[in-house]
Amino acid sequence: IDGRRGYGAALECVEAAQELATRTGNEHALGLAAFSRGLADYQVGLWKNAFELFEKSLSVLRGECVGSNYEISQTQRFGIDALFFLGELGELSKRVPEYLRVAEDRGDLQASTDMRTGLANVAWLVSDQVDRAKEESVRAAATWSSLPFYLQHYYEVLADSQIDLYQGRSAEALQRIDVMWPKLRKSHLMRVQVVRIEAWFLQGRALLACASEAKASRKKDYLKRLALACRMIRKQDMPSAGGMADILAAGAAAIGGDQERAVEGFFRASLTLGAADMSFCKVVCDQAQGRLIGGDEGRALVESSDEWMRGQGIANPNSMVRTILPRV
Repeated sequence: IDGRRGYGAALECVEAAQELATRTGNEHALGLAAFSRGLADYQVGLWKNAFELFEKSLSVLRGECVGSNYEISQTQRFGIDALFFLGELGELSKRVPEYLRVAEDRGDLQASTDMRTGLANVAWLVSDQVDRAKEESVRAAATWSSLPFYLQHYYEVLADSQIDLYQGRSAEALQRIDVMWPKLRKSHLMRVQVVRIEAWFLQGRALLACASEAKASRKKDYLKRLALACRMIRKQDMPSAGGMADILAAGAAAIGGDQERAVEGFFRASLTLGAADMSFCKVVCDQAQGRLIGGDEGRALVESSDEWMRGQGIANPNSMVRTILPRV
């Protein structure tokens, strides 16, 4: 479905499927109905609802549904993505290696690729295993066809670009994204709203990181492109979209020396992202806001953010924050 525009129709189909599954008592059908409802919620940014439904689906499919490896692996994959958006990085980093091990044991190429790339790849950044994160992405690329442009190729670029941002290699991240962009557009994957937002947000983060390091002559070009990314994200009908655009816009304001506008932007983004259950992005906003305003209030925000990251088991908080926002 294309986000909100197809959400109502999707729910009608899911409710019909749920009714049929309940009437027949078929476990496989019940598991798929829960997954389908979770996927519909995922597509419109209802991350918490989606994750709970994916967990319900997994419980059913893992019960007595023999031969459901594909359905289980897809439920796991979307569950991992939901955990990332929710900011449950500690839980994500526990699950990904186990899911990968099981996929490799049964020779499941698609499932293992999904656990090595995309948002799942963050599992190794949480524990500051940068080399391992790179190795897993390289292994995935080596085993997947390189001719057409599939979703897996987008996941590869997503993982590699986030590794670049984690290491402060902003130019490499942006170059990687720019090379991919025409292929991504041609693939029609950006007709899917959640992919569209994610891709624009990825590009925006790389542009913001480049702008933060650039000299005045180049900074203007990066910020001009960044403004377009913000506009494209704001156009999307998803609870978190405004907050994601606000992160980028506030970062741009901070780079431009407009501290008041930056603080207001990070505050607004924190509220929006908190309401959308996106705790990691919210914490990043709180930390940036705290560093800008300073004093006791600012120090409290920074300390609270640091405590949250320790609770998630993030080994290198500064680098992890850099995947979302350069130091402002």
